[in-house]
Amino acid sequence: MTTNDATAERTLDPWHWLETRDDDGVIIRVARTWEDAEAARRLIRDAWAVEDGERYFYGAFDDAKTLFETVIVPSTRSGDLRELDAICVLVDAVDEHGRTISVGTFSLVLDHEARTVEIGRGAVASAWQRRQLPARALRPMQRLLGTIPEYAAITDATTLARGAKATADALGLHTVALHPSNFTVQANAVAPWHARLHERRGAALAQALLRRSDRTGLGRFTTSHHCRLPRELRPPMPVLTAAQMPFFAHTCRVSQLHETLEGAPTQRARLRKTKISDRIHTATRTVVDPHPGVDVRASVTAAAAEGFETLVVQVPCDAQHRPLCERLELTGAILGGVFVDAHGCWRASYTLPTTEEHAAQVRRDLAVVAEHEALDGEAAPLLRLVHAYVTHTNSTLEQAS
Repeated sequence: MTTNDATAERTLDPWHWLETRDDDGVIIRVARTWEDAEAARRLIRDAWAVEDGERYFYGAFDDAKTLFETVIVPSTRSGDLRELDAICVLVDAVDEHGRTISVGTFSLVLDHEARTVEIGRGAVASAWQRRQLPARALRPMQRLLGTIPEYAAITDATTLARGAKATADALGLHTVALHPSNFTVQANAVAPWHARLHERRGAALAQALLRRSDRTGLGRFTTSHHCRLPRELRPPMPVLTAAQMPFFAHTCRVSQLHETLEGAPTQRARLRKTKISDRIHTATRTVVDPHPGVDVRASVTAAAAEGFETLVVQVPCDAQHRPLCERLELTGAILGGVFVDAHGCWRASYTLPTTEEHAAQVRRDLAVVAEHEALDGEAAPLLRLVHAYVTHTNSTLEQAS
């Protein structure tokens, strides 16, 4: 290999087709260098008020070296999302001194087995907020998603990060589930976030939306799960409990699926490999596709003993798993949504706070949020469904006791 060949190989950018520039000098591009890794890490930490030595909940994005080696370097070798686990995008702009600096970032994280691409890890430097940077990134996001049309696009948006929700709405990702008790704000960020909410929403609502955990010091807020399905997907008909039916109808409405699915076969009952995601820095354990015979109470007790505040369980909507859904509902689990994945598998999502005190507080705060209709857009009718379900469950449990 000649020197010229080596130089060309180092400078080759397989994502050159994505790079966009506008008249204001804003550039959107895929990260390529060590300096880009440091910039992305810094932007995320600044946006979420995370101290330099403090860990946070973004996995590979927690460390510049890991981000560079596991995300950025592979993306310099391939321009195909099907060959990558993640991709990091930067937004550059010209500052008042004429320098080009990185002022925003977002990423796509891929699960090739599930055929999902998650949009997230978004951050905009404080001095550059309210300059429509997320809106400028919409076209590049659409172009990236357009390269894998058979994947489902998903993201989690929160009552705090409204920009993420606005981006999800603009990309046509519909709100299909709520998880009302995720401890995901950094401990030292709770006070400033609470102050902003207090100023914008008032004391009662600010406390309901963001309450500090006595066990972890983290702050809790409601997370809404957004999803856009592959256009050609023809899902089966799920097997539902009575409680799940209104949530199924909501997903069909917002995702433009006919509720009867027009003669589609019933979702096939089969055992799937259970996936457990432990996010200790968010105090949340997520279990996807549990065994139908799993002991719900034992699972909650084990999660609590290991320091998790919240257990989220996603159960397939088939005849084999329906008794498990009914047991979850009898234990007081909060049903937050029924949604379908890119393979056509319907699941119901349940949230279980791991202590009685925490569960009671979550229900009280949920009532305050619902009363004020604090969630915007599609999340508001889904919030009302969750609140109605919780109110009915509380009444049933009180009668039983």
